[in-house]
Amino acid sequence: QDRNGSLVQPRLLRIIFFRCSRMLMRKETTWLRAGVACVASILFFAIVPGWTEPTSVSCQTNAWCQVNDFDVEITKLLVGSHSRVAGYVSHIFTFVLSPVLAMYSALLPMCAKPHPRHVLIRAHAGQDFLILLSSILLSLALCEIVKNTFLRQRPCFYYHDQAQTEVGTGHLNEEYKSFFSGDATAAFVSFTSGLTLAKLRGRAYAKTSQTFCKGCVSPMAAAGGVIASLGALLRVVGYMHWTTDAVTGSLFGSFCGISLPLLLFRKNVGGSPENKYVPVELQDV
Repeated sequence: QDRNGSLVQPRLLRIIFFRCSRMLMRKETTWLRAGVACVASILFFAIVPGWTEPTSVSCQTNAWCQVNDFDVEITKLLVGSHSRVAGYVSHIFTFVLSPVLAMYSALLPMCAKPHPRHVLIRAHAGQDFLILLSSILLSLALCEIVKNTFLRQRPCFYYHDQAQTEVGTGHLNEEYKSFFSGDATAAFVSFTSGLTLAKLRGRAYAKTSQTFCKGCVSPMAAAGGVIASLGALLRVVGYMHWTTDAVTGSLFGSFCGISLPLLLFRKNVGGSPENKYVPVELQDV
């Protein structure tokens, strides 16, 4: 009996695993995939970065993450006398305006005019919200792991001028958290994930048109790109990050913001009503 039980249990686990995997990959389970990703991202964000708490300054021996001439010259050009103000203002762009724009894009169909097909459109808002939240939390958690692993010194501490920045004279635990910028990551993951979902949903404000900027860029891409870029730039001006920190954070955030929505989202033209793909025109919203 023990022997039979030992054979049945692994087989049962394999069956459950494969059935769950097939269910997650079905086109009709965008809700389920988004929910699982959101819960996993919350747990990952809350638990995993704490496992990589810094124990030594590794950048003293790793030449690639030491301060380079390029970063020094750019910092000299950009840093002004109001570094503390720039640092505080940067958080408004990266952690407020950029995520709010992405969330607004996802929830805007909830305000559509009453129409039978808009019931389907409103159902997308919840899915998009979960996907956006998953993208932001996952990218920030990975960013914190990298910060704790490579321990690059912030420019304000490098020049012993932290009193003029947002960290003031304290916050020594922030000294070796420069690479790479969490603010730039948050700004660009919010911008790109919101834009990607809006394009996948067929939202008019994510499409280019000759009436806006001669078809070069969509209204959402223009607004989101400016906000995210200003936030990343102000992190350098605020004396809190080197230029390569901001650029790396922007690229990493963009990668997460594009790849995760593409992974979780499925167009389903002939599927269940709550997941049916229905494009939204600007005049409908």
